[in-house]
Amino acid sequence: MKKLLLLALVSVFTVLSAGEALKEAEKDGSADKVFSLDEVVVTGTKAEKYLRDEPGSVELVTHDTVKASSNAGEAAASVSGVDVGRNGALGQTQNMLIRGVASEGTLILLDGIPLNGSYSGLVDFSSLALDNIERIEIMKGPASSLYGANAVGGVVNLITKSKAGKPEFTLGEKYGSFNTHDLNLGLSGKLELLSVNIGGSYKHTDGARPNSAFDAYNVNGKISYEFIKGSTLALNGGYYSDKVGSPGPSGAASPTDRQEDLRYFGNIETSLALTEDMNFKINLYAGSTNQNFYSASATTSTEINYDLNAQYSYDLAGINVITLGARYRNNRLNQNLIGQKESTTKSIFAQDVLDMLGNMIFTPSIRLDSDSGYGDTWNPQAALVYNLEDGLQLKGSIGTSFRAPNFSELYWPLDSWGDVGNPALKPEKATSYDFGISYEAAGTLFARATYFQNNITDMIQWSLDPSTFLFTPLNVGNAVTYGVETEIKLRPAPIAELTFNYTWLSAKDTGTGKELYYRPKNKVNAGLKFKASIFTLDLNAEYYDIRTGNDALTYLDVNLPAVIVSSARIAAKLAEASELFAGVSNLEDVRYELRSGYPMPGRTYYCGVNYKF
Repeated sequence: MKKLLLLALVSVFTVLSAGEALKEAEKDGSADKVFSLDEVVVTGTKAEKYLRDEPGSVELVTHDTVKASSNAGEAAASVSGVDVGRNGALGQTQNMLIRGVASEGTLILLDGIPLNGSYSGLVDFSSLALDNIERIEIMKGPASSLYGANAVGGVVNLITKSKAGKPEFTLGEKYGSFNTHDLNLGLSGKLELLSVNIGGSYKHTDGARPNSAFDAYNVNGKISYEFIKGSTLALNGGYYSDKVGSPGPSGAASPTDRQEDLRYFGNIETSLALTEDMNFKINLYAGSTNQNFYSASATTSTEINYDLNAQYSYDLAGINVITLGARYRNNRLNQNLIGQKESTTKSIFAQDVLDMLGNMIFTPSIRLDSDSGYGDTWNPQAALVYNLEDGLQLKGSIGTSFRAPNFSELYWPLDSWGDVGNPALKPEKATSYDFGISYEAAGTLFARATYFQNNITDMIQWSLDPSTFLFTPLNVGNAVTYGVETEIKLRPAPIAELTFNYTWLSAKDTGTGKELYYRPKNKVNAGLKFKASIFTLDLNAEYYDIRTGNDALTYLDVNLPAVIVSSARIAAKLAEASELFAGVSNLEDVRYELRSGYPMPGRTYYCGVNYKF
């Protein structure tokens, strides 16, 4: 705790001491931007919009962060309000919670297409490779009015590279502790109206624990053709396979359990500029996921998803943008335990982005999802952005969202433990709102504070059914999560950048009064970056408060102790686009767990090189 207080005091001192320098920088325009709210993002409204004008709480994980990360979980871990639950080192399971909402309530997208599996409703972030990913957009708060099921806590949208310039070839090699290799290749270029971006990687580690070795291959690419000015046709596809050991919780190790994953997908998207004010988009997606888990008995499953989306936008003089959309999705599962299952969802949505008086943006939206299993669900939302003078901004939103029951909860067969699925399950529902205030100064200082609350009803919980005396998923739970997110980004000097965010969270089951598992009440992320000549030094620290968890062996409640984990990375720029780098994770060699029974690695080292030709 002393280290946390020291870190907070240093941050406050740095902000205060930088005040006069910031004022002078604003006057003469000499300040370099440590961040940019002029970045164009798409997740908050399904249309291109400046980050500062997004109606909800949207965070951008930049390309530099993506490039320095091994997977999507690592890249997103330092975002305020986000908690990436990790079961170990590279290759071990990672799930994301946003604002205290369970991982099943976080919707994961690839260019707007849902990746959440129909069997478990989850996405393992450790298996989301970042080859050919330009950036990650994270929308915190309810988003079912635009995206439908599972967007309760928020949305994570992986955006692939679509633009290209002169032909380039990139090569990256990273080597680290536990015989960890990370080889990345990339090719991009533009030939007249044709843009090509292709990426691939191979990852291997022997693992920090017995039976935790990991091997993964990933290849994906995107080809875009601008056949008319403002109109494009894009083809996107990818392949991913891995083999990973599943050591299980410590004390009950599984020395032979293994898992194999195989995914591939294809997506065709066209964007038509009908006029200067009207745009029509349509895309067709098909993807397959095969997952085989080998233990004493094997579990094998194949999921196939088809997704057809159409979207029409009309811009009325830049002050009123109306967007209408429709979607058809088909999910098919073939698993040796629950057999063959299928569901279809048909959806329509409408959104109006109304720019009022030049400093106020009002965004109402509503969506209807009609599913073959859980029926019809309406979800409205309204958001307001109010820009005051001198960089001060207010934001607020209120809306509803839902989490659909997955195939495992619906159809799990009666097992020897007396567990069985429940086909009568209804979706979980939530009513959420947030209010935030932010301040921006000359691109060198950004500060934001946001209050949020999620009221969740009809939570799906495994409980004893009094009519059958079997344990089955029931809509018997209610929960509330609320808290405050604060964030500071600062350039106190030309060679230094500071980022600091703090999240205070309360997450409780309102029926029992117990805290929800693995939700730290206090969580802090802090980073310092120094740039001098050809060198860049990054220092980062992460603080987790005491967390209530569930013991993997006894199923009793346990308290995981508070922990601070720090890291350092130094890079030297060899040429315009090449660098050498080295780093240390868990500098102080702390022994800790983020999930009970799954120890995280101690101090680890890595080094590598990135080339661009």
